[in-house]
Amino acid sequence: MNQLSYQAALACARARGVSLLTAVFLLVVLASLSAAIVGVFTTQQTGSVLDVMGVRADQAARSGLDWGLYKQLREKIAVGSVDCFSPSPVTFAMPTDSTLAAFSVTVSCSPGPNANVVGNTTNRWTIRAVACNKPGTAGCLNPSPDADFVQRRVEAQLN
Repeated sequence: MNQLSYQAALACARARGVSLLTAVFLLVVLASLSAAIVGVFTTQQTGSVLDVMGVRADQAARSGLDWGLYKQLREKIAVGSVDCFSPSPVTFAMPTDSTLAAFSVTVSCSPGPNANVVGNTTNRWTIRAVACNKPGTAGCLNPSPDADFVQRRVEAQLN
């Protein structure tokens, strides 16, 4: 074998080593880029799901508030009661055949300060509704440490 062919064979062998190193480097870069894209996509999907769950929790809380207002006004008119409805708080699940089936609502009533309007004393009540997708032992009043926990609170005051 002459000197020229030996050097050509050596150069070819070195080129194969560099090509293999370049291919491995490109594979690592592309795999890292793919993992980053999947991570961004997963975060975006999770955020979107939590947004939808938040809107549903708000609707469940508003439904609970409507129920509490109805119950308090009905007792006030029917019985002439100055107290809140009892028992308070009340926890109930949303209907199973609705999109709000994953939520529970805790509705409570508390008497507010009496207002004195031109010598007349009027009673005030504060109705609170808390809706969540993972109720604990005390309903939705204690937040859950889960990452997908959603809770919304609404309240209204009655005279």
